[in-house]
Amino acid sequence: MYMQDKGELMAMHKRGTERAQGVTQGTLREVKRGLGVPVF
Repeated sequence: MYMQDKGELMAMHKRGTERAQGVTQGTLREVKRGLGVPVF
């Protein structure tokens, strides 16, 4: 089904990437705080 609509497939990929980046940034921020590294 998704292979037939390449536009929707790419949009799903983009949303997933953005979500993963948000989670990653939050985790990295927590790790830096825990280590006492300045958070930018």
